[in-house]
Amino acid sequence: IVDFGAAIGLEGHAEGNAGLFGVLAGTVKNLTIENAHITGNENTVSAGAVAGGSIGTISGCKVVASSVSNNGSNTLTSSFKYVAGITGLNAHYAIGGGLSGNIENCMVDENTVIQCENVSNSFSGGIVGYSGFTSADNNCSVMACINNADITVSGTGSNQTTGGIAGYIENSSIVGCNIGEISGTGALGGLVGHTNGVIYGSWTTEDTVFGTTSGTANGCYALDGSVSMSNLEIVNMNSAICAYNNINTTKCPYIWKYQS
Repeated sequence: IVDFGAAIGLEGHAEGNAGLFGVLAGTVKNLTIENAHITGNENTVSAGAVAGGSIGTISGCKVVASSVSNNGSNTLTSSFKYVAGITGLNAHYAIGGGLSGNIENCMVDENTVIQCENVSNSFSGGIVGYSGFTSADNNCSVMACINNADITVSGTGSNQTTGGIAGYIENSSIVGCNIGEISGTGALGGLVGHTNGVIYGSWTTEDTVFGTTSGTANGCYALDGSVSMSNLEIVNMNSAICAYNNINTTKCPYIWKYQS
Protein backbone atom coordinates (compact mmCIF):
# COMPACT_ATOMS: atom_id res chain seq x y z
CA ILE A 1 0.00 0.00 0.00
CA VAL A 2 1.70 3.20 -1.17
CA ASP A 3 0.72 6.83 -0.49
CA PHE A 4 -2.53 5.83 1.19
CA GLY A 5 -3.64 8.53 3.62
CA ALA A 6 -7.34 7.93 4.11
CA ALA A 7 -8.69 7.30 7.57
CA ILE A 8 -9.40 3.64 8.25
CA GLY A 9 -11.92 2.67 10.89
CA LEU A 10 -11.07 -0.79 12.20
CA GLU A 11 -13.05 -2.66 14.83
CA GLY A 12 -11.33 -6.01 15.11
CA HIS A 13 -11.20 -8.94 17.50
CA ALA A 14 -8.73 -11.52 16.21
CA GLU A 15 -6.93 -14.69 17.15
CA GLY A 16 -3.26 -15.40 16.46
CA ASN A 17 -2.15 -12.01 15.09
CA ALA A 18 -4.39 -8.93 15.18
CA GLY A 19 -4.00 -5.83 12.98
CA LEU A 20 -4.83 -4.38 9.59
CA PHE A 21 -2.47 -7.12 8.41
CA GLY A 22 -2.21 -10.25 10.51
CA VAL A 23 1.37 -10.93 9.36
CA LEU A 24 3.11 -8.55 6.95
CA ALA A 25 5.74 -9.94 4.55
CA GLY A 26 5.75 -7.05 2.05
CA THR A 27 5.93 -3.24 2.22
CA VAL A 28 3.42 -0.77 3.65
CA LYS A 29 4.28 2.86 2.96
CA ASN A 30 2.68 6.22 3.86
CA LEU A 31 -0.38 4.71 5.48
CA THR A 32 -2.49 6.57 8.05
CA ILE A 33 -4.74 4.54 10.34
CA GLU A 34 -7.28 6.57 12.29
CA ASN A 35 -9.91 5.55 14.82
CA ALA A 36 -8.79 1.93 14.83
CA HIS A 37 -9.66 -0.41 17.68
CA ILE A 38 -7.56 -3.57 17.68
CA THR A 39 -8.53 -5.93 20.48
CA GLY A 40 -6.71 -9.17 21.22
CA ASN A 41 -8.00 -11.96 23.41
CA GLU A 42 -6.62 -15.05 25.18
CA ASN A 43 -5.88 -16.59 21.75
CA THR A 44 -4.03 -13.55 20.39
CA VAL A 45 -0.23 -13.70 20.36
CA SER A 46 0.62 -10.37 18.72
CA ALA A 47 -1.33 -7.14 18.09
CA GLY A 48 -0.58 -3.86 16.32
CA ALA A 49 -2.56 -1.31 14.34
CA VAL A 50 -0.62 -1.81 11.10
CA ALA A 51 0.26 -5.49 11.59
CA GLY A 52 0.07 -8.12 14.27
CA GLY A 53 3.53 -9.28 13.23
CA SER A 54 5.94 -8.18 10.51
CA ILE A 55 8.89 -9.58 8.56
CA GLY A 56 8.47 -6.82 5.98
CA THR A 57 8.95 -3.04 5.81
CA ILE A 58 6.66 -0.46 7.44
CA SER A 59 7.58 3.09 6.37
CA GLY A 60 6.03 6.51 6.92
CA CYS A 61 2.94 5.16 8.70
CA LYS A 62 0.84 6.97 11.31
CA VAL A 63 -1.60 5.67 13.89
CA VAL A 64 -4.05 8.34 15.07
CA ALA A 65 -6.76 8.37 17.75
CA SER A 66 -6.77 4.59 18.03
CA SER A 67 -6.49 1.84 20.62
CA VAL A 68 -4.51 -1.39 20.56
CA SER A 69 -4.92 -3.95 23.33
CA ASN A 70 -3.84 -7.53 23.87
CA ASN A 71 -5.24 -8.42 27.27
CA GLY A 72 -5.66 -11.68 29.13
CA SER A 73 -3.26 -14.60 29.59
CA ASN A 74 -2.31 -16.45 26.43
CA THR A 75 -3.79 -19.93 26.15
CA LEU A 76 -1.86 -20.87 22.98
CA THR A 77 1.48 -22.72 22.78
CA SER A 78 3.33 -19.42 23.09
CA SER A 79 2.70 -17.99 26.54
CA PHE A 80 3.91 -14.53 25.48
CA LYS A 81 1.85 -11.56 24.37
CA TYR A 82 3.14 -8.80 22.06
CA VAL A 83 1.44 -5.43 21.58
CA ALA A 84 2.37 -2.02 20.12
CA GLY A 85 1.03 0.90 18.14
CA ILE A 86 2.61 -0.13 14.82
CA THR A 87 3.32 -3.89 15.07
CA GLY A 88 3.48 -6.28 17.99
CA LEU A 89 6.38 -8.32 16.56
CA ASN A 90 9.17 -7.21 14.18
CA ALA A 91 11.17 -10.31 13.26
CA HIS A 92 13.42 -12.20 10.83
CA TYR A 93 12.35 -15.15 8.67
CA ALA A 94 15.28 -17.19 7.40
CA ILE A 95 13.55 -19.45 4.86
CA GLY A 96 13.69 -18.55 1.15
CA GLY A 97 16.64 -16.17 1.35
CA GLY A 98 15.40 -14.44 4.49
CA LEU A 99 13.21 -11.47 5.30
CA SER A 100 13.82 -9.01 8.14
CA GLY A 101 11.30 -6.62 9.66
CA ASN A 102 12.14 -2.93 9.39
CA ILE A 103 10.13 0.04 10.69
CA GLU A 104 11.05 3.61 9.74
CA ASN A 105 9.65 7.13 10.04
CA CYS A 106 6.49 5.99 11.81
CA MET A 107 4.45 7.82 14.42
CA VAL A 108 1.81 6.93 17.01
CA ASP A 109 -0.12 9.98 18.23
CA GLU A 110 -1.06 11.14 21.74
CA ASN A 111 -4.72 10.20 21.33
CA THR A 112 -3.84 6.53 20.92
CA VAL A 113 -3.88 4.09 23.86
CA ILE A 114 -1.89 0.86 24.09
CA GLN A 115 -2.78 -1.77 26.71
CA CYS A 116 -1.58 -5.21 27.76
CA GLU A 117 -3.34 -6.07 31.00
CA ASN A 118 -3.92 -9.14 33.16
CA VAL A 119 -1.14 -11.04 31.38
CA SER A 120 1.61 -13.33 32.63
CA ASN A 121 4.36 -12.58 30.07
CA SER A 122 4.30 -9.57 27.76
CA PHE A 123 6.38 -7.32 25.51
CA SER A 124 4.73 -3.94 24.94
CA GLY A 125 5.92 -0.82 23.14
CA GLY A 126 4.74 2.36 21.51
CA ILE A 127 6.10 1.34 18.10
CA VAL A 128 6.92 -2.38 18.45
CA GLY A 129 6.46 -4.95 21.20
CA TYR A 130 9.44 -7.16 20.31
CA SER A 131 12.06 -6.56 17.60
CA GLY A 132 14.51 -9.31 16.63
CA PHE A 133 14.66 -12.84 18.07
CA THR A 134 17.97 -14.59 17.24
CA SER A 135 21.48 -13.66 16.10
CA ALA A 136 20.20 -13.76 12.51
CA ASP A 137 17.88 -10.89 13.33
CA ASN A 138 20.53 -8.17 13.45
CA ASN A 139 19.01 -6.84 10.21
CA CYS A 140 15.82 -5.89 12.05
CA SER A 141 15.55 -2.20 12.84
CA VAL A 142 13.27 0.57 14.13
CA MET A 143 14.45 3.93 12.80
CA ALA A 144 13.36 7.56 13.22
CA CYS A 145 10.05 6.71 14.92
CA ILE A 146 8.04 8.74 17.43
CA ASN A 147 5.63 7.47 20.07
CA ASN A 148 3.23 9.86 21.79
CA ALA A 149 0.80 7.22 23.09
CA ASP A 150 0.47 6.19 26.72
CA ILE A 151 1.12 2.51 27.46
CA THR A 152 -0.42 0.57 30.37
CA VAL A 153 0.67 -2.92 31.42
CA SER A 154 -0.40 -5.15 34.30
CA GLY A 155 0.15 -8.76 35.33
CA THR A 156 2.11 -11.09 37.54
CA GLY A 157 4.54 -12.86 35.17
CA SER A 158 8.33 -12.74 35.46
CA ASN A 159 8.78 -11.62 31.82
CA GLN A 160 7.07 -8.27 31.40
CA THR A 161 9.01 -5.57 29.56
CA THR A 162 7.56 -2.29 28.33
CA GLY A 163 9.16 0.64 26.52
CA GLY A 164 8.09 3.84 24.82
CA ILE A 165 9.57 2.64 21.52
CA ALA A 166 9.98 -1.12 22.06
CA GLY A 167 9.21 -3.57 24.82
CA TYR A 168 12.23 -5.77 24.01
CA ILE A 169 14.93 -5.73 21.33
CA GLU A 170 17.18 -8.69 20.54
CA ASN A 171 20.07 -8.15 18.09
CA SER A 172 18.15 -5.24 16.61
CA SER A 173 18.83 -1.50 16.15
CA ILE A 174 16.64 1.39 17.27
CA VAL A 175 16.57 5.17 16.87
CA GLY A 176 13.44 6.76 18.29
CA CYS A 177 11.75 9.36 20.44
CA ASN A 178 9.12 8.69 23.11
CA ILE A 179 6.83 11.29 24.65
CA GLY A 180 4.18 8.88 25.95
CA GLU A 181 3.79 7.83 29.58
CA ILE A 182 4.72 4.27 30.57
CA SER A 183 2.98 2.69 33.56
CA GLY A 184 2.40 -0.73 35.04
CA THR A 185 4.30 -3.78 36.23
CA GLY A 186 7.62 -5.34 35.23
CA ALA A 187 10.61 -3.66 33.55
CA LEU A 188 9.56 -0.19 32.37
CA GLY A 189 11.78 1.99 30.18
CA GLY A 190 11.17 5.33 28.53
CA LEU A 191 12.70 3.94 25.32
CA VAL A 192 13.01 0.16 25.76
CA GLY A 193 11.90 -2.24 28.47
CA HIS A 194 14.90 -4.53 27.85
CA THR A 195 17.61 -4.50 25.19
CA ASN A 196 20.18 -6.94 23.88
CA GLY A 197 20.56 -4.71 20.83
CA VAL A 198 21.80 -1.23 19.94
CA ILE A 199 20.08 2.10 20.58
CA TYR A 200 21.59 5.38 19.46
CA GLY A 201 20.59 9.05 19.44
CA SER A 202 17.20 8.52 21.10
CA TRP A 203 15.15 10.57 23.56
CA THR A 204 12.37 10.05 26.06
CA THR A 205 10.45 12.34 28.38
CA GLU A 206 10.26 9.56 30.95
CA ASP A 207 12.90 9.46 33.72
CA THR A 208 14.62 6.25 32.57
CA VAL A 209 15.93 5.06 29.21
CA PHE A 210 15.75 1.31 29.97
CA GLY A 211 13.96 -1.01 32.30
CA THR A 212 16.89 -3.46 32.12
CA THR A 213 19.71 -3.75 29.61
CA SER A 214 22.55 -5.96 28.45
CA GLY A 215 22.91 -4.22 25.09
CA THR A 216 24.49 -0.97 23.88
CA ALA A 217 23.20 2.59 24.22
CA ASN A 218 24.95 5.68 22.90
CA GLY A 219 23.64 9.23 22.95
CA CYS A 220 20.34 8.23 24.60
CA TYR A 221 18.71 10.59 27.06
CA ALA A 222 15.89 10.56 29.58
CA LEU A 223 14.76 14.19 29.80
CA ASP A 224 12.22 13.66 32.59
CA GLY A 225 10.09 16.54 31.34
CA SER A 226 8.28 18.00 28.36
CA VAL A 227 9.83 18.25 24.92
CA SER A 228 8.54 20.43 22.13
CA MET A 229 8.51 18.59 18.82
CA SER A 230 9.91 21.75 17.27
CA ASN A 231 13.13 21.03 19.20
CA LEU A 232 13.61 17.62 17.62
CA GLU A 233 14.82 16.85 14.14
CA ILE A 234 16.27 13.87 12.30
CA VAL A 235 19.81 14.31 10.98
CA ASN A 236 22.11 11.93 9.13
CA MET A 237 24.14 9.61 11.30
CA ASN A 238 27.85 10.42 11.40
CA SER A 239 29.60 7.47 9.74
CA ALA A 240 32.61 7.75 12.04
CA ILE A 241 30.39 7.52 15.11
CA CYS A 242 28.65 4.53 13.58
CA ALA A 243 31.95 2.77 12.93
CA TYR A 244 33.16 3.47 16.45
CA ASN A 245 30.00 2.00 17.92
CA ASN A 246 29.85 -0.90 15.45
CA ILE A 247 26.63 0.37 13.87
CA ASN A 248 25.90 -0.25 10.20
CA THR A 249 24.99 3.11 8.61
CA THR A 250 22.76 1.40 6.05
CA LYS A 251 20.61 0.12 8.91
CA CYS A 252 21.05 3.05 11.26
CA PRO A 253 21.21 6.19 9.08
CA TYR A 254 19.73 8.75 11.46
CA ILE A 255 19.93 10.19 14.94
CA TRP A 256 17.61 12.50 16.84
CA LYS A 257 19.13 15.94 17.26
CA TYR A 258 17.79 17.96 20.16
CA GLN A 259 18.09 21.75 20.37
CA SER A 260 16.91 23.30 23.64
